[in-house]
Amino acid sequence: MEMLKLRCHFKLLIFTLLIIAFLIAYKFVIIQRYISKYNDGESHYAAVLRHKANAHYYGNNLVDMILNDQIYRDNYVNAFNGDRIIHLDLKGAPPSLNYFNQLFPLLHSLNVTGLLIEYEDIFPYSDKFTHAANTYSKEDIRHLLKLAKKYKLEIIPLVQTFGHLEFVLKVYKFFRLREVFRYPQSICPSQNNTFEVITGMLDEVIALHPGIKHIHIGCDEVYQLGACPLCTARMTENRWDVKGLFLDHVTKIAKYIRSTYPDIKPLMWDDELRRIPVDNLKEFKIGELIEPVVWYYDNQIPFKFSFWEKYSKVFPAVWIASSFKGATGPDQILPNITFHMENHKAWLRIVAEYSYLIKFKGMMLTGWQRYDHFAVLCELLPVSIPSLVNSLLILRGSSLAYTEIPKKVKDVVACGIREHYFDRCKFPGDDLFIEMIAFQRLRKEMDEVLNSNYIKGWLTEHNLQHGYFNPLLVEELSYKVRECQVNLNRSKEKLESELNDIYDSYTVTEWAETFVHPYFHKLGRLSNVLHYIISITEWSPRPIEIINGRKDN
Repeated sequence: MEMLKLRCHFKLLIFTLLIIAFLIAYKFVIIQRYISKYNDGESHYAAVLRHKANAHYYGNNLVDMILNDQIYRDNYVNAFNGDRIIHLDLKGAPPSLNYFNQLFPLLHSLNVTGLLIEYEDIFPYSDKFTHAANTYSKEDIRHLLKLAKKYKLEIIPLVQTFGHLEFVLKVYKFFRLREVFRYPQSICPSQNNTFEVITGMLDEVIALHPGIKHIHIGCDEVYQLGACPLCTARMTENRWDVKGLFLDHVTKIAKYIRSTYPDIKPLMWDDELRRIPVDNLKEFKIGELIEPVVWYYDNQIPFKFSFWEKYSKVFPAVWIASSFKGATGPDQILPNITFHMENHKAWLRIVAEYSYLIKFKGMMLTGWQRYDHFAVLCELLPVSIPSLVNSLLILRGSSLAYTEIPKKVKDVVACGIREHYFDRCKFPGDDLFIEMIAFQRLRKEMDEVLNSNYIKGWLTEHNLQHGYFNPLLVEELSYKVRECQVNLNRSKEKLESELNDIYDSYTVTEWAETFVHPYFHKLGRLSNVLHYIISITEWSPRPIEIINGRKDN
């Protein structure tokens, strides 16, 4: 009997141990799955944590890196050996030719091989089309090309041919070509005049750029597509969806370029291609006509094996596009250097991982000046040179230790450091860069005054209605406001002086109206309020009357 009990207890023990082992194994599998999701970027929570961590990291700047001797521990990656093309976004604010005289030698010394020039409305189109009042002349562009040739910089013009055609479609002459009447962004690919307008613009640009090997036809962010009656009728007739409509227009433009200019290869932004299946891409033979430019500006590139495998089945080679400015906010005045540095490091890792699968022909370092035609100016080119230099040095791979890059940038732009900021630099646009840093600091001071506890505690709507305030604090605030106004006047004079050395009066005025004048208005209104209430010397007991005799309903 005792033996039977022992056997039962033993079997129960074995069963219990098996259950425990199973639970441990199950928990391990669940943990591994969660870790796998975390590593693949699939976990929303993990993504939130990553962005929160980066928020602090991106707050650092190049001076922080130099002073703190920050070290970046990355796996070894080779240098990028393809073409290095710098994007010049000139929309509505062209730098002077003299500025390019200074810039191009620096680019050549940093192994830049070409320029992607997005003229948009500052190209001197004929009267058949439209352009800005401050356009370059044909002679200006010839000088630009001659200068580029001197420093061995290939010129790649960019002409939008589908989306981002606001500068054309906004005017009365062409508004009937809009895909959606209300929005002057995308051209209708089914209108009879569309092909004539697009090819006419391409012809004029190519005529002024003899000998070019590539032309970029844009085609990114075509937000309105297949919406007009003509397009819906064509899609029904041809049994297309919007993907077929898109590919038909793009290949039609590309075929025109290849047949009319056999030595020119069209390039295009790839974002609209990402959602199109391989079979559709092959059906339209787009891989025989164009080379895509894969763009992404964050510090984590989401394109994995399946993405590059898909493109490898269609395209013999691709280009990639990073950013050195113009990707962190439509009203930024200085680039976030660490953000753009991480973007380039991420692209190097992609190239290292997938070069066996597809050829990466070149990298375009984009430098957006506006987010679209109607947007305000963001970071200007001259103040972004340190970011550009930093990005180009990153592309040298581990041949230059990441620890040394910030110091190398400092040497290239020949900057000193004073009070934790760059000082006395020597590069094209250096004086504007220094003044922009000073203005950025002044903006922070003005924002602190305009959002200070003086206003939150003693100058609320309630205080102003009743004329009830602490005169000592109002006087202190008045002093701070006057100080800000004086400093803002000085900063405006210095900034406009430096801007005038590089840009035309239209651009200088626009920049001042966007970034400086709003502070004059805010400080002026606050100063008027303070001047009015500071004359009050007596206050009635509570409850208090509204000073103009009215009470709230």
